[in-house]
Amino acid sequence: FEAYRIEVGKDTCRLLAADPEGARRALVFLEDEILRTGGPFLKLGTRERRPVIRTRITRCFFGPIKRPPMNRDELADEVDYYPDEYLNRLAHEGVNGLWLTVKFIDLCPSEFFPEFGIGREKRLAKLRATVKQCARYGIRIYPFCIEPQGFGHIPEYTHPTAWLEKHEYFRGNRGYFTNFCTSTPEGQRFLEDSTHYLFSQVPGLGGLIAINMGERPTNCYSETHHFFDNTCPRCSKRKPWEVLADTTAAFARGMKRASPDAEIISWL
Repeated sequence: FEAYRIEVGKDTCRLLAADPEGARRALVFLEDEILRTGGPFLKLGTRERRPVIRTRITRCFFGPIKRPPMNRDELADEVDYYPDEYLNRLAHEGVNGLWLTVKFIDLCPSEFFPEFGIGREKRLAKLRATVKQCARYGIRIYPFCIEPQGFGHIPEYTHPTAWLEKHEYFRGNRGYFTNFCTSTPEGQRFLEDSTHYLFSQVPGLGGLIAINMGERPTNCYSETHHFFDNTCPRCSKRKPWEVLADTTAAFARGMKRASPDAEIISWL
């Protein structure tokens, strides 16, 4: 993947690759070589290049921050955050992935939360357009999420605690927030179905980046101190890594059903 060979003779230059991305990377390298030398003056001989790191992700320089104080959702406005020359620059820097922040509540209705995804068609349409635009430069979009959101009183970070009255099986560790239990069949199904919905609605996504521990209340072991004082009647009887593995596996199952080649990245 992405490997290529450049063969330069006295009056010839051949680029060989086994896939379109290899050909793309060869052309980018050739352009850079000509720019470095100030003209079409290439070193004679054969050079072979292949990536040391297969997936090379960065965050969009122009993308807004979806957290306080701005709380701006780039999928809900009309701004083009991915102009051609920016993507061209990223391609020349070797980038082949960008992460884009999403929330399931904005995009993914489910059997448990049919009210999720209000206005999702506009967001999904822009996400599809962004995927296509970036793909022209060999760059794949990786949705980034901090899911499943726990329950509490901070709307930007949590779902309302009142929702647990209808979904008691999601009630996990209880502290300042109530964590979302992923050790129940319902918790697993919510993650799998939500991820499957996202990846089936937006073909061509590179994968999913999920923060499974730290930053916000999500699963019952999403904070380190929960390793010692977990009050969830199910997760407290399990090892932290078992819960984290099951959470990640549920994301992966849903994603792979829609896009077998997509990657899951668990960010602990």
